[in-house]
Amino acid sequence: MCASDNKENNRCRGTIYDLIKLIFNGPISDSYIIKNTDYQYYAQSLQSLQNRFNQFTQADWHNTNFWSTLDLSRVMIEYRQIPNFDYTSTSAWTNQNLRTAAGALFNIQMPIEQWVPFFRREIGTLEDSRDIVKYNFIEPNLYFANELLANTHTLFKTLYSLGLIKENDVQFKELIGNLVTIKKIINKELFDQEFSFDDWQFLNDLVGQYYISQTNEKTVKRGFVNPETNKEYYLQQSLANCQLLVEVQNHQNRQVIVVGPIFNYQEVKK
Repeated sequence: MCASDNKENNRCRGTIYDLIKLIFNGPISDSYIIKNTDYQYYAQSLQSLQNRFNQFTQADWHNTNFWSTLDLSRVMIEYRQIPNFDYTSTSAWTNQNLRTAAGALFNIQMPIEQWVPFFRREIGTLEDSRDIVKYNFIEPNLYFANELLANTHTLFKTLYSLGLIKENDVQFKELIGNLVTIKKIINKELFDQEFSFDDWQFLNDLVGQYYISQTNEKTVKRGFVNPETNKEYYLQQSLANCQLLVEVQNHQNRQVIVVGPIFNYQEVKK
């Protein structure tokens, strides 16, 4: 917060949550977001920008990787609440979706990690079912999965029309096939249907398909100057140190604890 010439308090800098607020109008209980949006005229300025966003076409939303990521975050947050999944109606779940969206926007600005295939023994027969882990879980946000699949089809058609990939591109074929299967599994979760052996095998292969061979720096310091005191300070943005999300689910007619990594996005003024 800075003071102007007339001694009124004003925002000195923006945060990534200003972008998140553009795509989310619901109640927020996260104290950091509340504190950094509790300014006079903030709501009016936000509404003015949202009006411009409402005029975006699908082409506008997919013009760059940044806009596509923001649009995907919008879909994820908008459809985060899922009937019969009580945890999705909590403020904690909303806050986590907001942090995930912020982390995704920050992550696309960072160097890409090096991913390599993880060697796995092939499981080919039903007799090997004892080797299958039956506790993997996909968050059942069907709207988000549909958006991912639609975006993937659009990107494939665009790259193909530009002659950058072939019609039978192996990586796109695998990605599209995986997303189609994920949609089928989500539908089973939504209607509490039993998984088949092929479903469990797919989930086992999916979660263990790659591992990170080389990590990159995930912390950025952005410098600012307080116009009143002329004192320098910076905003540190970071995805360092992975955070774990723990949920208790009624999954396949049993209570299971689901644990998975999520973005640990943080902003700290220093």
